Amino acid sequence: PAGICAIIAVVATILSNLMSDTATVAIMAPIGLALAQSVGIDAVPVAIAAAVGSKVAVATPVSVTSNSLAASAGYRFKDFLVIGGLMNLIQIVVTTIMLQIIYF
Repeated sequence: PAGICAIIAVVATILSNLMSDTATVAIMAPIGLALAQSVGIDAVPVAIAAAVGSKVAVATPVSVTSNSLAASAGYRFKDFLVIGGLMNLIQIVVTTIMLQIIYF
């Protein structure tokens, strides 16, 4: 179950860095819920993984409006990838561990 939550969080994070957060949740929530139902695990942690994975999209300036405004400060796309990629990785690890502790 923790692996499924981690995979859903990773895919949601990747998609959310490329498109809007709302669209990512709209795509990932039904997929995650159907996957949880077919495997026979609780759907709540999978839905949480999809929601958290899609809301921490800071590796690119695409999905968050305030990130795109930072371009006027002189930030490059690489700056977002370095710091945001690390933050996304930490978020996935923490989310997976906390879901394991709380729900499984």
